[in-house]
Amino acid sequence: MSTHGSHRCGSGGHRHIQHLYAAWPLREINHEERPDLVPPALKALQLRGDQSLSAHGSLHRALAAARLKDGAQVYDNLRKIIGGDMLFRSLMTSHNPGRDIYHADAVNALPAVLAEALLYTRPGVLELLPALPEQWDKGTITGIRGRGGIRVHSLDWDLSDGATTVTVTSDRIQDVTLISRLGITAVTSSAQVGPSMLGPRARNISLTAGQRTRITISLPTGTSAQAHRRPEQNEHGQSGRSR
Repeated sequence: MSTHGSHRCGSGGHRHIQHLYAAWPLREINHEERPDLVPPALKALQLRGDQSLSAHGSLHRALAAARLKDGAQVYDNLRKIIGGDMLFRSLMTSHNPGRDIYHADAVNALPAVLAEALLYTRPGVLELLPALPEQWDKGTITGIRGRGGIRVHSLDWDLSDGATTVTVTSDRIQDVTLISRLGITAVTSSAQVGPSMLGPRARNISLTAGQRTRITISLPTGTSAQAHRRPEQNEHGQSGRSR
């Protein structure tokens, strides 16, 4: 998968991206533990073309892009489905543009793409708006079951207002690392909030079992979804601040 030096990135143009299995559905390539692998993974994703404009290929790339925090690629691949005459009146989808093959790949994968772009979870981690396209500067999503025993009742964001609010319930007592790659200037919550080893874009949140908890993040002034395009490597390992 490497794109450095004389290493090859694999054959371009094919809709499948098995070489990015470590990014999605696994999480071995990630910004916190292996930031060195993120740029070559993104390059490998960008070099993949649209061999057949299939729904499967576009959504597979969108899922990988969400894990790699690339909101622009998420949006571009979603537009290939929404803008490619691939939706039937029943909201079932087609395998290719023009509604020529009745197929369930897209209709089943679209909710997962939206969830991955707006909320990333793994045991001990809750990340808000990890791959937010710049076109989605305001919105709400409800009813997501996160990994690690966290139920997300709602997630609301308004970049012009500079705030993101999430309401969650944990099924057990646990400390969770809350990440906002858009930045954090303050966190307001009934839960205990502390600094994180991941740096200024993260906080440690102590959740109580069965208790609905509302967490509001104040974003830096002038925040936009373009923040997702910034390199992350320089923040790896820095100590955090909390207020």
